[in-house]
Amino acid sequence: MRLLNLMIICVVLAMAHPKTTLANTADSGNYLSLAKAERLALRNDPKVAAALARARSFSEQGIADGQLSDPMLKFGLFNLPIDDFDLRKNPTTQLRLGVVQKFPRGDTRALKTLRAEWLSNAENAAAENTARNLLKTIRELWLEAWYQQQAQGVIDKNRTLFQQLTDITEGQYAAGRANQQDVLRADLELARLDDRLLKARKAEAAARSMLLRWVGDSARLPLPAEQPQIPAPADLDMLKPGLPEHPAITVKSAQLEAQERLVDIAREQYSPGWSLGGEYRQRFGDNPDGTSRESMIALMATIDLPMFTARRQDKQLAAAREKADAIWFTRQDALQQLQSELYWRLADEEELNNRLALYQNQLLKSAEANSEASLQAYQSGTTEFTALMRASITELDIQLQSLRVLVDLQKNHARLQWLAIDNNSYSSENQRQSERTAERQQAHSVEEGE
Repeated sequence: MRLLNLMIICVVLAMAHPKTTLANTADSGNYLSLAKAERLALRNDPKVAAALARARSFSEQGIADGQLSDPMLKFGLFNLPIDDFDLRKNPTTQLRLGVVQKFPRGDTRALKTLRAEWLSNAENAAAENTARNLLKTIRELWLEAWYQQQAQGVIDKNRTLFQQLTDITEGQYAAGRANQQDVLRADLELARLDDRLLKARKAEAAARSMLLRWVGDSARLPLPAEQPQIPAPADLDMLKPGLPEHPAITVKSAQLEAQERLVDIAREQYSPGWSLGGEYRQRFGDNPDGTSRESMIALMATIDLPMFTARRQDKQLAAAREKADAIWFTRQDALQQLQSELYWRLADEEELNNRLALYQNQLLKSAEANSEASLQAYQSGTTEFTALMRASITELDIQLQSLRVLVDLQKNHARLQWLAIDNNSYSSENQRQSERTAERQQAHSVEEGE
């Protein structure tokens, strides 16, 4: 029995020194490795695809906003007598055909294009931020499911030990060296182990059900026994200076730049707007000397006169500035939240590493030695069954707690990786962004065929 118990301790200690990395974790089709879960989630998340589609939309809109408005065609009959509708009777009757082109105020067109480009940048950053958040979520869910799967294994193995303790107690009771309460206590603890096993299965099912949203039926696959090592960022001291470059902040920075272009557009409203036009005027009938009346052309220019600006342009500019200030304050708030998250994660990193060292160097060994000594004392009749059971339960709890600390440390690494800035573009791995395009192309092909 002690040999089996020692094997459990060795398994837990082996977990504390994982030799596999995220890159070489088992990726067989029969298992849902962490790398596979990440890959499936990044490819299939519709939120990332939606943000990328919005980015493309703003990019296309920016090109349109930079163009002049369509020219307007004008035509009509002027000075037509209504008594007989004779085109040749009145010398002022004309057929007019003209074109008018409007020109917006100042550099409005160029500023609108720049604004659309910044909005496109904001959506690209939002897609990257969504992908990074998704990556962190997938890692945490996968690690939680992995912990619950491994916890069930530890509980199953300890259940075998507790069953042996129950058998020993019943033997002691039959020999008159134990009382009935010891037998009942052993049965009770065995049932409590079954309850812990059921809770672990429920927790694993809950984590897998959340994974199902992104990885589909692969969430039902067993997880590999090896624990992937999610490394902490190489230089923790560089995390804080890099926070302004985090995608969550880049989104706000790009939105602020877009709003600043609206401020510039509001300033341009103090400049006059123009419209130019030309007309061809055909006259009917003849002059008194019998010659045909000559046709004419007309050139026109219309200029806006922004003279009364106090309640229009001034207010528009003030409103645009206030919106820019609001975005700036929102960006500062988001940056402060990231800084708070960073301090929290760095504190957790130190605490979890200290706890892990304590479990590996002392608690696991002490719990195993205490359980072994209690068993020997109980078999020799120098201690009560309650002390033996308490020692066995303590050993199980420490094994599970050690496993929990290992997993919590990996989760903390995932959160630190989320805060770190790297050169990877996780949103570019999304494949769902092309689904609607393919559907539209297919529908267009069908329409052409019809």
